[in-house]
Amino acid sequence: MLHAYGDSNGSIEDYFRDSWKRVKSDIDSTEDSVILNTDTDELVNFYYEKYALPIIEIDTSRQNKLEKNGTSASRQQSVTFGIPIILKQDLNIVISRTANPHLMFTHFELDNDGYLSSQLELYGGQVGKSHIEQAQTTLNTVIQQKNSTVNSQNPNFKKTIENYLKPLKEKIRSENAHLEQIASESSVELIKNDVAPTPVNLKVKQKIQIVKPEPKQKTDPILQRKSVESVLELIGNQGRQFETTPKVFSGLGEEALRDIILSMLNAVFDGSATGETFVKNGKTDIHLQMNIDGGILTAECKFWGGEKLYDETIDQHFGYLKWRQNYAIQITFSKNQGFSEVIGKAIESAKSHPTYVDNSFRQINRTYFVTTNTFPEDSGKRVEIHHLLFNLYC
Repeated sequence: MLHAYGDSNGSIEDYFRDSWKRVKSDIDSTEDSVILNTDTDELVNFYYEKYALPIIEIDTSRQNKLEKNGTSASRQQSVTFGIPIILKQDLNIVISRTANPHLMFTHFELDNDGYLSSQLELYGGQVGKSHIEQAQTTLNTVIQQKNSTVNSQNPNFKKTIENYLKPLKEKIRSENAHLEQIASESSVELIKNDVAPTPVNLKVKQKIQIVKPEPKQKTDPILQRKSVESVLELIGNQGRQFETTPKVFSGLGEEALRDIILSMLNAVFDGSATGETFVKNGKTDIHLQMNIDGGILTAECKFWGGEKLYDETIDQHFGYLKWRQNYAIQITFSKNQGFSEVIGKAIESAKSHPTYVDNSFRQINRTYFVTTNTFPEDSGKRVEIHHLLFNLYC
């Protein structure tokens, strides 16, 4: 669990200044051949993702808390007021550093339960509504100030890296060209070091790990199974939240439900998930760039509209699946009475699809199954389609 004491460790600006020193030192110690043969944008994003900070997001699925603390030896009582926060890696850095070194110090902390908390001292009196309102106003102000600073510092930090790397790369390229010219004019052999050293794997944000981009010609990345499983787990959790309050979510359209899933994915994958994205010959509902291995994962969100629509949705996947992609996700929301019947029909439809590979059906749980399908234009190429169904009937 994250735990941090508020404003106890310098400012957020100090963090980015120190981070830039580390980035610059790393770049300066990197072989010229690595810098020259690595895509500049990828290298910029690598360093940016490593040090960029998250914003503080209130967890609207939980309520604020008010907790009575123990009585001190002097019989003085206190209570703790807390606002629930969505926990993220590096959030402790944001909490423990001031948004502005000139702001007044405020006593608060991020506790082990994921609450941004402030302690209210009760000097012989009782807690009142005004105490709670004041504490909530103070904590909301803290959140706004820190988020404002993070939102301004993150892009500035990325721009600083970019403004240093691009001229450096041009300088290296120019120096190499000059040496080649001198060698040619002097009839001497120029020994080149075109083979770049092997990059180092580094752990970065949250569940995602970023591998320092390799200094070689780019190839199409392949999505790893563990990456897909982490996304499916997140979507499954979000879908089950829909099911707990179906009256609220059943009134939303496909796009609204999709946007909620996108928001959840972006909270974990740092803004890598997009909606209504053109890929190949179609436009996919969810398009997720997986930083962990560079692969692409796509998904379709639909309300249950019968077996014909279910078949057409499977067809739709092949409109934007590229040959090197091995996975797709089909999310179905049902507002129909008789959810078991809907699941049965979805299974029948998936098994009868022309691209279905015989005996490839796998039932993961009652509302989640997997089929293996062939590409319509290439019977030797196969893709796993993960089918998730959620019951929004009320």
